[in-house]
Formats: sequence, C-alpha cells, structure tokens
Amino acid sequence: MEPNPLTTKSDPNVGQIKRETTNSFNLIDPHLYTLLAAAIGEQHIPQLLQQLNQALEAQLQYNAANLKAAQRVTHVGYWEFDALTKQISWSEELFRIFGLTPEQPEPSMAEHLQQIHPDDRDIWSSTVQAAIQHGTPYAIEFRILRSDGAVRTIEAKAEVDLNAANQVVRLFGTCQDITERKQLEEALRTQLQKEQTLSRIILALAFEQAELSQQVRRLNQQLEEQVEARAAELRLAFYFEATLKRITDEVRDSLDEAQILQTAVEELALALNLSQCTIALTQRGANTTMIRYQYPDTTPTAPEMMAQDSEFPEFTQPLLRGEYAHYCRLPPLAGDGTTAIDLSSCLAYPIWDDQGTLGTLWLYKPPEQSFNYLELRLVQQVANQCAIALRQSHLYQAAQFHAQELESLNQMKDEFLSTVSHELRAPMANIKMATQMLEMVLTAQNRLDPRSSRYFKILKDECDRETHLINDLLDLSRLESGQVELNLTALDLNEWIPLLVKPFQERARNQDQQLSYHLAPDLPYLTTDASYLERIVTELLHNACK
Repeated sequence: MEPNPLTTKSDPNVGQIKRETTNSFNLIDPHLYTLLAAAIGEQHIPQLLQQLNQALEAQLQYNAANLKAAQRVTHVGYWEFDALTKQISWSEELFRIFGLTPEQPEPSMAEHLQQIHPDDRDIWSSTVQAAIQHGTPYAIEFRILRSDGAVRTIEAKAEVDLNAANQVVRLFGTCQDITERKQLEEALRTQLQKEQTLSRIILALAFEQAELSQQVRRLNQQLEEQVEARAAELRLAFYFEATLKRITDEVRDSLDEAQILQTAVEELALALNLSQCTIALTQRGANTTMIRYQYPDTTPTAPEMMAQDSEFPEFTQPLLRGEYAHYCRLPPLAGDGTTAIDLSSCLAYPIWDDQGTLGTLWLYKPPEQSFNYLELRLVQQVANQCAIALRQSHLYQAAQFHAQELESLNQMKDEFLSTVSHELRAPMANIKMATQMLEMVLTAQNRLDPRSSRYFKILKDECDRETHLINDLLDLSRLESGQVELNLTALDLNEWIPLLVKPFQERARNQDQQLSYHLAPDLPYLTTDASYLERIVTELLHNACK
C-alpha cells in the first residue's frame, strides 16, 4: 500500500499526483476487469497493472521534477495544510523562499508566525484564521524575515477544500517571492514621482521666468525714466561738480589746515555767488565757536551772533546733531538802535564726522535768494572735505608728537639692547669656558663616555648659538645707529659655498633628508662682508634642515 504523502517528508505536489493516480487504480471498473481477463488471462492482470504502475511512477517523477524546476524559476512554492491533523507540507522551493533547507522539518504554525514580519503578523493571522474557520480563499502580500536578516516580500494565494458538511478539511496554495518585482515597482514609482516633481519645477520655473521677464521689462522702463531724469540733473549739477573737484584737489594736495579751509571758503563764495562765506571752528573744552576763515574779508562776520552756543539753542542744537540750519540774518544795529530793512539769507552747515562737530560753514546770500537742492549738496560735500582736512591735520599733529615719542623710545631700546648684549656676553663666555674645563677634566680621568660627549657637543652648540644671537643684537643696534662698518672682501662662491654647506649635508643625511645645491661654473666673485653673509646663509640652512 502506498504511504500517505501528507504524513511523510516529501513534496506536496508529488503527493497530490500519486494520491489521485493510486485511487484511480484501486477503483478499476469491474466490466473493464472482465474484458482484461478474457483478453490476456486473469493471471496476467497483476503483472500488467504493475507495469502500468511503474510507467506512471516514472511519468510522475518526471512531471514532479519539471514542476520543481518551474517553481525554482518562478520562485513559487506550494503548500498544504490538513485542517483535521494540523499538519503542514511545504515544497522544496517554499523552504528556499523562507531561507530554509528542504532537509528541515516544516515549521509549526507558531514557528511560521515568527517568520512573518512583525508589522504584517496581524493581517496574516486574521486572513489565515478566516480561511480555516470560514473557508474563505485569500490572496495577500506580506513580508518575511529570513534567518540571515534579509526581508523579502511574499505574495500568497490559498484555496479551501470542504467536506459534505461544508467544513474545511484542507487548505492549499502557493507563495511567490515578489521582492524584485516590488523593488522594481518602487523604483518605477520613485522615478515617476521624480518626473512629476521635475515637471512641476519646470512649470514653476516657466511661470517664474515669465513673471521675471515682465518685471525686467518694467524695471527697464523705470530705469530708462530714472536715467533720463538723472541725466537732466547731472547736466544741471555739472558746474557744481567742477567746483567741488577744484576744492577737493586743494584739500588733498596739502596738510596745511589754514590753506585748505581758506581755499574752501573762497571757492564756495565764488561758485555760489555768496555775499559772505566763513568757517567757524569749535573751541576744544568750550561751548563757543570762533570764526577763523572768511571771504570776502570786508563784510560783517558772525562772531557776534554765534560767539556763545547757549545763546542760540534753536540754531546750535541741529548743528550738534549734524543737521544744517537755514534762516534769515538781521544786519547790525544802526547808531540809533534801529536795523536796516533788507535781510540776509543764511545757511549754517556743520563740519561733522563720527567723533562730533568740528566747526560750522556759514554762507550768506542776498535776501531775495535761497539755497536749492544742488547747492545744499555741494555745501555738504565741501563740509565733508573740510572735516577730512581738519581730522587729517589733527592726526598729522598727533603723528608728529608720537613720532617724537617713538624716536625717544627707539633710542632707549637701542641703549637697552646694547647694555643687555654686553651683559650677556660675559656669562656666556664663563659658561663656555666652564664647559670646556669640565670636558678636559673628564677626558683626563677617562670618564667621558659617548653620551657625555654628545651632551657636551649640545652645550657647545647652544653656547655658540646664544653667542651668535648676542652678536646679532649688537649688530642690530649698530645698524640702527649707523655705526657698522662692513669688511668687504671678494668671495669665490664655488669654493665658499661647498665648505659652508658640507656640515648641513651630513645633518640632513642623519635625518633621512637630502640637501643639494647647484652653482654655475662661471660665477663672478662676490664682494661682500663674509661674516654677515655666512650668518644669513647659515640661518637659512638651519631653517631648511628643521
């Protein structure tokens, strides 16, 4: 009797085919059996049935092999679940899909649940339970966790066999690994999203470009209008710009405060056709201003009116804030205490910088005239130039004072360097002599080992280095005082350089370095002070070998 394929470790596909074939031969039609007995004899029927069974078994194995191959190619596994015995049967491909080997036993329902991704376990359990309890076929997708940590996506389909009482007796179905398909779908979805995003960006850029084009056209039109207006304004301001250039040139060509400010009042008076132009400078530490420069000299000036700032707060407060004041000036009183009928138009403009008010520009016109925008701008620019000139003059005076102080400090420094250098030479000479004497004593006593010799060499080198530094300080002091006399000699560089570089080449080799030089064979003699040149080249070689 054939063993039940659902109770043995075999492919459920093969068991299904064998079960159907065996049952068909156990139920041979009696009429067919009678015909076979009459044709070949009843004693030959078992042999014929055996041959037929062998042929069918071979065909069955062939079909099963083809089915396994098809499952491997399509990544489809077959399974069965006996609802009565609770036994599960898997095909070999289903084992491979779940990352298991076909030699292992089929997992239990609890073990199989652990293979499902935690986020998909609830839907998987409810779907399977609905199929077992209510006979509902299903087709779902879920993720699994392999033992190697890989996450795969599975598409599962199941059908149900019912008995006569409409009860579930068997579930069977397939599981297909659709991970690659899902990845491809995700890639396509991502690509589609990128293309949609790109399309939206392109469309937005197109709208933005159109809007920018309209803005550019509007701005171009506005710019053309502004250029035309500016050109007209520049034509009107050309004369004042030429005047400002002359004043600026005068301001920049000299550090003489008196010459600069006097030139400024003269140029302003002539350019603006003023009746009078003056500059009053603020007195340091006092609240008064004093007129220092004016043009022309014969007209009445303003000291009487602005001698004390506190007397005219309505005028002085705006000036202290860097603002100008425009008002009418009364002429001086007549002998009988009355004033003349005509008035003067007066403009007070502060000479101002970031440190405060330095003075005031006073400009006077006849009463029927006033100051327009272009004239105010010219006065402002001249006031700025006057502020620069005053500040430069103050800085120049301060620089002269500091220069004298620096010269005095430099002389003190030179004296200090000379004194320190002379004071340091004596200790260094004593240290060098003591080192030599100690070396001689140890040598005489045969106590001078290689390590001590190396330490003595370091002491000698450092003493020589400090001596050179002291000599350099003395030479620096002599150079700054102009007391150095060079001992000029003619040097043959082709002989002098190799002797100087040789110890540094040995030093470089000890440090795994390479020091090379190149001298042209036809170099002329160099006339210089050999001692100073040696110091310079030696210092450069020291730095190169560090």
